[in-house]
Amino acid sequence: MPESSTSSRRRTWADVVAIVAGVAAIGLAMWPNLAADEGPTGVALGSGTLASFAAGGLAIAAVFMAQRSPGTARIPLALGGVLLLLSPFVFARSAGVVPTLQMVLGALMLVAAPFIGRLPDEPSELARDDPRPRL
Repeated sequence: MPESSTSSRRRTWADVVAIVAGVAAIGLAMWPNLAADEGPTGVALGSGTLASFAAGGLAIAAVFMAQRSPGTARIPLALGGVLLLLSPFVFARSAGVVPTLQMVLGALMLVAAPFIGRLPDEPSELARDDPRPRL
């Protein structure tokens, strides 16, 4: 049964969102100035950083898993989103840039989780179902 272009585009955008959110979460964990949730003694607390790194890794792993089994790929992407959403409440001591970014990235992962799937094999797979006339 041929697949509709809408679901194919939805899957493609969900994969792109998962990739961008995963890479951004890993980048948030690696950026030393933003990712250091400093306590009163000036010592960086590493739990929020570790949560960002783990959630980013789960998101990237979910994109690879979606190429074989989209159903099971939804689980790590949703877990990464939940981890990032809960991380500011568990590890952060005050509101700031890092907890806000973690919550935004976690929400993006959760929104993309139900739609993640296989990327098109060929670039023309999306264009073949496109109803717009070609020039």
